[in-house]
Amino acid sequence: MAEPVRTCLGCGKKKFKKNLLRFVLEGNEVVLDHEAIALGRGAYCCLDKNCLRFFLRNKKKASQALRVEIAGFRVELASIFRSKE
Repeated sequence: MAEPVRTCLGCGKKKFKKNLLRFVLEGNEVVLDHEAIALGRGAYCCLDKNCLRFFLRNKKKASQALRVEIAGFRVELASIFRSKE
Protein backbone atom coordinates (compact mmCIF):
# COMPACT_ATOMS: atom_id res chain seq x y z
CA MET A 1 0.00 0.00 0.00
CA ALA A 2 1.30 3.47 -0.90
CA GLU A 3 2.28 5.88 1.85
CA PRO A 4 0.07 9.01 2.11
CA VAL A 5 1.49 12.21 0.59
CA ARG A 6 0.51 15.72 1.68
CA THR A 7 1.50 19.24 0.58
CA CYS A 8 3.44 21.53 2.91
CA LEU A 9 1.59 24.84 3.28
CA GLY A 10 4.91 26.61 3.84
CA CYS A 11 6.93 25.64 0.77
CA GLY A 12 4.28 23.89 -1.35
CA LYS A 13 6.33 20.70 -1.78
CA LYS A 14 4.67 17.28 -1.64
CA LYS A 15 6.10 15.05 1.09
CA PHE A 16 5.23 11.88 2.93
CA LYS A 17 2.66 12.53 5.66
CA LYS A 18 4.91 11.06 8.36
CA ASN A 19 7.53 13.76 7.63
CA LEU A 20 5.15 16.68 8.17
CA LEU A 21 3.59 18.37 11.19
CA ARG A 22 -0.22 18.27 11.31
CA PHE A 23 -2.31 21.21 12.47
CA VAL A 24 -6.02 21.09 13.27
CA LEU A 25 -8.77 23.45 14.29
CA GLU A 26 -9.62 23.72 17.98
CA GLY A 27 -12.43 26.19 18.55
CA ASN A 28 -11.55 28.82 15.98
CA GLU A 29 -7.77 28.61 16.38
CA VAL A 30 -5.18 26.40 14.72
CA VAL A 31 -3.22 24.12 17.06
CA LEU A 32 -0.51 21.51 16.56
CA ASP A 33 -1.80 17.93 16.52
CA HIS A 34 1.19 16.33 18.31
CA GLU A 35 0.01 12.75 17.78
CA ALA A 36 -1.49 13.37 14.29
CA ILE A 37 -4.69 11.57 15.34
CA ALA A 38 -7.19 14.36 16.03
CA LEU A 39 -10.46 14.11 14.16
CA GLY A 40 -11.28 16.52 11.36
CA ARG A 41 -9.49 18.22 8.53
CA GLY A 42 -5.77 18.86 8.93
CA ALA A 43 -3.22 21.25 7.48
CA TYR A 44 0.38 20.14 7.04
CA CYS A 45 3.75 21.85 7.20
CA CYS A 46 7.42 20.81 7.06
CA LEU A 47 9.58 20.79 10.15
CA ASP A 48 11.60 23.61 8.61
CA LYS A 49 11.76 26.93 10.47
CA ASN A 50 11.23 28.98 7.30
CA CYS A 51 8.20 26.92 6.23
CA LEU A 52 6.72 27.10 9.72
CA ARG A 53 7.21 30.86 9.94
CA PHE A 54 5.50 31.33 6.57
CA PHE A 55 2.64 29.01 7.54
CA LEU A 56 2.11 30.65 10.95
CA ARG A 57 1.96 34.12 9.37
CA ASN A 58 -0.53 33.18 6.65
CA LYS A 59 -4.05 32.87 8.11
CA LYS A 60 -5.60 32.92 4.64
CA LYS A 61 -3.72 29.82 3.46
CA ALA A 62 -4.55 27.94 6.68
CA SER A 63 -8.21 28.98 6.39
CA GLN A 64 -8.35 27.62 2.85
CA ALA A 65 -6.73 24.31 3.83
CA LEU A 66 -9.03 23.82 6.82
CA ARG A 67 -12.04 25.13 4.88
CA VAL A 68 -13.12 27.49 7.66
CA GLU A 69 -12.32 31.05 8.70
CA ILE A 70 -9.79 30.95 11.54
CA ALA A 71 -9.17 33.50 14.28
CA GLY A 72 -5.48 32.75 14.55
CA PHE A 73 -2.85 30.30 15.68
CA ARG A 74 -2.25 28.90 19.16
CA VAL A 75 1.20 27.60 18.26
CA GLU A 76 4.71 28.76 19.15
CA LEU A 77 7.75 27.86 17.06
CA ALA A 78 9.85 27.21 20.16
CA SER A 79 7.39 24.64 21.51
CA ILE A 80 7.37 22.76 18.18
CA PHE A 81 11.13 22.37 18.15
CA ARG A 82 11.29 21.41 21.84
CA SER A 83 8.73 18.65 21.26
CA LYS A 84 10.69 17.21 18.30
CA GLU A 85 14.03 16.88 20.17
